[in-house]
Amino acid sequence: DPNVSLDVGGIAKGYATEKIADQLQSEGVVHATINAGGNNRTLGDKADGATWNVRIQNPTGSDNLMVVSESGEESFVTSGDYERYYTATDGNRYHHIIDPSTNYPASYYHSVTIVTKDSGTADCLSTTLFTMSYEEGLATIEAYKAANPDTDVDVIWMADKDSDVLKDCPNSKVVGDLYIAWTDGLNDH
Repeated sequence: DPNVSLDVGGIAKGYATEKIADQLQSEGVVHATINAGGNNRTLGDKADGATWNVRIQNPTGSDNLMVVSESGEESFVTSGDYERYYTATDGNRYHHIIDPSTNYPASYYHSVTIVTKDSGTADCLSTTLFTMSYEEGLATIEAYKAANPDTDVDVIWMADKDSDVLKDCPNSKVVGDLYIAWTDGLNDH
């Protein structure tokens, strides 16, 4: 059908980021960061031994709301509704991450960030969790961890502060107009 196209944006950038990391490591690079626009990947520790500090963008503004500090190799991948969208003639803003249950843009969050070693995995999980309730997303992460027990995965969710989607989360806070929640593994980061 000439009116149909396939977009691999849900995983392609993460996969490409991992390929770049593999190539850099094969060439002997031991200290580096890769920034692929929403996908950040660290290689090794920082040359001076300090932790990597990755800023999580405010999806409703231009500032950063959170800084995650990690050592070694990690990927930080965010899916959100604030960079790729358009405002329709009806005045509504429509973004690019479609909820498969409604066939409309997902409306739970403004952003979901995954922190794990593999950028391709993080890309897939951030987009998937963006289309799920907090409870469904947490269950998905727990199932992933059970199937991959040697893999750490953490999540940061950001939603409107007036939304009920994150109100009962154990690790959470209100910052400005946003409600932010995160998994236990990020409590000290």
